[in-house]
Amino acid sequence: MTKRSLLILLGISFAFNLAVLGSLFWLRITRPPLAPPKEFHMKRPPLPEHIVRRDRNPEIRRIRELFEQSKLDLMHELRKAEVDEARVLAIINSSLEAQNQLERHLGEHLLHIRRQMTAEEADEYFGKRIEFMQNRKEHTRHNRRKTP
Repeated sequence: MTKRSLLILLGISFAFNLAVLGSLFWLRITRPPLAPPKEFHMKRPPLPEHIVRRDRNPEIRRIRELFEQSKLDLMHELRKAEVDEARVLAIINSSLEAQNQLERHLGEHLLHIRRQMTAEEADEYFGKRIEFMQNRKEHTRHNRRKTP
């Protein structure tokens, strides 16, 4: 190549680079920066101070572990090359029983807490709990990955 054609190519390259950098600079100035993603802190509302808070109920913990284990067992069974449908249905039934027991114990625990509250405390605490649950539901619904 001649010296003149190299200078022309260098000039075109320089102009192109300036145009790209200039447009990036322009966009940076004219557009506001993106807001940071909204963080969701999953913190339940605290109970009123006078409520007797039982230590973690070992029965609830045991039932929760049983429920979690039944879900894992189901996944392990479904992962196998040869699926034993009778075994899968048995695991599903045991999982449903564990979930039912867990829900019953958790509901009874909430009832125990409610008995210790005044109407105003219950309205405030359970109102905040409802708001927490709705926010968690909205957060998980908006942050799920979109599948093709």
